[in-house]
Amino acid sequence: MDSLHLTPAQRRLSATMTAYWARFVATGDPNDSRVPAWPRYTTEGDRIQVLAPDRVASTTGFATDHHCTFWLPSPTSRTAVR
Repeated sequence: MDSLHLTPAQRRLSATMTAYWARFVATGDPNDSRVPAWPRYTTEGDRIQVLAPDRVASTTGFATDHHCTFWLPSPTSRTAVR
């Protein structure tokens, strides 16, 4: 799909993502007063940024939604089986 066939929501998302990347490249921080705040991810806060044509905002639940605890090494996996 070329830029001539993007919906208005897709164009807004494109502009927002471009602003995030440009700001990140220039400063190391994607945040700018012209776009919704992008929170730093921490396991305690578990906040991520949703980037969709109809929604650009932070949300919680990434670790739960992606079953992150499943991928953590088990306490016994560091010992050899004999």
